[in-house]
Amino acid sequence: METDALALSTFLGVARKSHEEAVLRLLVNLGLQVVGGDEGSLLVLDAADDALVFAMTVGDAESEKQLLGKRVPFGKGITGLAAMTQDVQIGAPTYRDVHQSERMSQAEGEPETVMAAPMLVGDDLVGVITAVSFQSGKKFSADDALLYARLASVAGLVVDQARRLRGVQALEDPNPGSADDEATAEMRIARSVSRIARTRPDKLEEVATLLAAIERLSAES
Repeated sequence: METDALALSTFLGVARKSHEEAVLRLLVNLGLQVVGGDEGSLLVLDAADDALVFAMTVGDAESEKQLLGKRVPFGKGITGLAAMTQDVQIGAPTYRDVHQSERMSQAEGEPETVMAAPMLVGDDLVGVITAVSFQSGKKFSADDALLYARLASVAGLVVDQARRLRGVQALEDPNPGSADDEATAEMRIARSVSRIARTRPDKLEEVATLLAAIERLSAES
């Protein structure tokens, strides 16, 4: 089982204590403030295990300690249903194997209502963001659902950006050690061209001409 410290980086490519992690936490926090929720979480998809893993929780420090790393099976409860349908879901909690912390005004920390919105990168599900209320009689509205759908969309863009940046960094790795020794010829060529594009963009046309000439020679040999 992945720990909370590894969930974001392992499943989303978002490094711990990174700018992207801070933005994701800000999005969950902002959503809570607007819809009047008590707690909110970001869960990431572990496709190999058909489960959602709690990666961050805001609103209550004790809940965050209890929930981080816990799993919700795909399709179970409001959160799992949002993942399965790839649509915002609102309702009373129906999956009881994951418990919140004890609340000041309640003997048991059971949510009154839950809202969950799927995070997508393109057409691919990568996680779910949630809002939870412990207030008796609290109901999330259709406007709240629309807001959370938009927040989840922005969160998906943040994840996509983090993945793209990680890919660029891998291509531009300046360390010539064992990583380069083990890299394929194609990867070394890609890294070289990437470094030239970054440091000497004025030479790109010459590089393109040279590569084209090499390609023609290879085809003739």
